[in-house]
Amino acid sequence: GVFGLLIGIGFKLSAVPIHFWCPDVFEGASIEITTFLSVASKAGAIALLVRIMMTLGHFSAGEDASRVLVGIGSFVGLVGVVTATWGNLAAYFQTNVKRLLAYSSIAHAGYMIMLAGLLTAAMDRAQPTAVAYALLFYLIVYAFMNMGAFAIVLFLESRLQRPVVLDDLNGLARWEPGLAAILSLCLLSLAGLPPAGGLLAKFFLFGAGLKGAGVVVATGVVGSLLGVYYYLNPIGRMYMREGDDPRLPSTPWAFNLALVVVVLGLLTCGLYPQPMLDWAAFAGQALEQAAGAGPAVTR
Repeated sequence: GVFGLLIGIGFKLSAVPIHFWCPDVFEGASIEITTFLSVASKAGAIALLVRIMMTLGHFSAGEDASRVLVGIGSFVGLVGVVTATWGNLAAYFQTNVKRLLAYSSIAHAGYMIMLAGLLTAAMDRAQPTAVAYALLFYLIVYAFMNMGAFAIVLFLESRLQRPVVLDDLNGLARWEPGLAAILSLCLLSLAGLPPAGGLLAKFFLFGAGLKGAGVVVATGVVGSLLGVYYYLNPIGRMYMREGDDPRLPSTPWAFNLALVVVVLGLLTCGLYPQPMLDWAAFAGQALEQAAGAGPAVTR
């Protein structure tokens, strides 16, 4: 039963080997559906996975039960490692920007899945809140950077009336400096580079996993380094290559407002993360309490 439940959550998270739907759906769906699937759907699935893993971690009475829980946690962690590795490697060969971001979202889901697998072991070390805290902060940053990147690419696609490929980004900074700057900020955050919140998010995520499984974390760090190239490639195209003027119309005010929220969120998480960290800590304590352990949580 637990295995079937995890398979269902893995499908929502596009975990390997049931990730096949993600690139095709992200490429073919409308702007609203793709943005929702890349942010809200995966965020909800990760929150559910954390809740379930924390609950299972409390059922550790007896040697047999502990073995089962170690097996479940190891299975989830292994799925996360394979998912992150496959997402990063597959993104290297993409020329369609939406498919590239789809495989990127698979890789980031893998990072979060591999840490969620440590929650059963973390219960034995009395630090489930620290693991959940790192996961929830990563989830906040992930939502901002993914929403910004997908929104800009899908806006370009709707105006060009065709799929956006990497060559369409050539020289974009010359014609649309604002869009190019915000897209670059989102891509830098996805790569885990400053000044946005992606660097701190990965630092906390991998740091929380060091006490549980150093090998898993090392795999995640290597995969993250592999992903730097395909994130920096679009930035280099926008600023260092010549391209034709796409002649884009002015962006609507609602779209501009959404981009302002994304930029403020990413810079806040990167330069002054304390409010988001406090929220993540509170949410982690609330999850632990709901899972059946820890004192009552009050604001």
